[in-house]
Amino acid sequence: MTFAAYPRLDAWGANRLLEQLRPLGVEELARRAETSHPRTHFQPTALSRKSDEDLRDLRQQALALVAGLPATREGFRAFDARMGRLMGSLVDLSPAEGGRPEVWNHMSLVLLPDLTLWRWRSSGDGSLHRDRLLGGPRNALRRLWWRNLLLGEELVDFLSEDELVGITERPGSLGSCPLVARAFAEVLRSQVAAGHVPAGMREAVSRAYARAALRRGAVLALPAMAEKQLESVFRGAIREATLEVLGPASSRAGGSYRL
Repeated sequence: MTFAAYPRLDAWGANRLLEQLRPLGVEELARRAETSHPRTHFQPTALSRKSDEDLRDLRQQALALVAGLPATREGFRAFDARMGRLMGSLVDLSPAEGGRPEVWNHMSLVLLPDLTLWRWRSSGDGSLHRDRLLGGPRNALRRLWWRNLLLGEELVDFLSEDELVGITERPGSLGSCPLVARAFAEVLRSQVAAGHVPAGMREAVSRAYARAALRRGAVLALPAMAEKQLESVFRGAIREATLEVLGPASSRAGGSYRL
């Protein structure tokens, strides 16, 4: 596979540009969207660079995917799902390149400012969601790219937003290693599919499951384990979580919880 260098915008340029974009409406932001910026630069030794034509095509794909979405919780959820698939399709974006904040500064504030500021305009007190608009790990687009790279589209579609945040964004999360993250999610999916996690209790069980898994991760080298070993560890963790949330009845016959 041939990877390409994506355009970058340094932190100083990104912060200055964000302040310029902050008061603008969506239509004006769309007019300000560009494929380059005076401070645009690329990884200096890259053999291949994304062209302006490539970037314009990426913008058109993004616009087509989210056109007509309402500014509601459901609309934002749909935005994340659709843009996540698009970010996950960037097969020429290497993990090393995707780990650079400057890449996401450029994509969020130069190429797609109307979309990112529509999605993350401000927090409850009126201040900007800077961590969602600048290129750090919680950036509006970077987090969606990372979810798909880490877990794959199928597991991303299965997991709730709370579960995805727990795996990929919370401190001490399970998202540092794809093998660990996928094993954790697969065990949850198998137990949900088997009916062992009641729909109305799924959030409580999944949070207790994450805590139990992290406790095990504090004393076990999870990234060094094989897939079957991880499955065994996480099955023990979800058994513990289910008993914690649902009580002893979860292990009785009938609606039993069996591993």
